[in-house]
Amino acid sequence: MKKSSSAATPSRTPQHTKTPPRQAARVPVPVKPNKAQKRESKTPIIIVPASLSSLINLFNVRDFLQDNRYITAQEKQAQGYRKQPEVTISRKRDLVEINLLRGHAAPATGENQVVTIPYRIIDCPQRLEHKDWERVVAVCCLVPPGSLRAGLV
Repeated sequence: MKKSSSAATPSRTPQHTKTPPRQAARVPVPVKPNKAQKRESKTPIIIVPASLSSLINLFNVRDFLQDNRYITAQEKQAQGYRKQPEVTISRKRDLVEINLLRGHAAPATGENQVVTIPYRIIDCPQRLEHKDWERVVAVCCLVPPGSLRAGLV
């Protein structure tokens, strides 16, 4: 009996004619944002005086703006509160009122939607970067009596 020659001899197909293995399609990988592309904060900033003799400062600003009550800084110190580098408060505002202030039309639904807006309060404006000044919405200042009437400020 004659043996089959194809089983005993290796394939004689030249290497250069073989098709390359199929490669996976390249999918673009999303680029991670670096510090330059970091999302900027839109939180409004309020600057208050650092002086303890000021009527409003970081000791009592939360009570005044968020809770609508006035407590002196000396009372807060007596209660054991310590000064923090910054304070964040939340104020509830009606969305219709915000839209009207921005010049947008009020929605026709008539529903009052309440949104909570955070505010960052600081007493050291030197910590702000140039781009942060666009977000400053209020500045409380401590001035000598009569200087506003005299036009010094």
